[in-house]
Amino acid sequence: MQHAVDLMCNFEPEQRITTLMPGELVWWTVEDILFPAVWCYLQVTDDFFGMFWGYLVTKNCGTLCRWRIKEDGVYYVQSKDGALQYQWLYQIPGGGFV
Repeated sequence: MQHAVDLMCNFEPEQRITTLMPGELVWWTVEDILFPAVWCYLQVTDDFFGMFWGYLVTKNCGTLCRWRIKEDGVYYVQSKDGALQYQWLYQIPGGGFV
């Protein structure tokens, strides 16, 4: 990324938006309580934002799920070969986010 992006995930006790600078890394640990699911809100630009699933059991990433944010969206980095898999950003109709 050539500019800062805003990120907020629901795993934090106090949910807040964090601004990530180009090249900055962020990581978290997910407690495996039955079927953990972590969503994250990402705002790349004023016109490009939405929610993605930051951790799901179906990703099969074990204890390390890696993501890469690029100008055109967010990508899941597959653990076996490092291939990038595009992840859709989900939005609430009308452009808002709840």
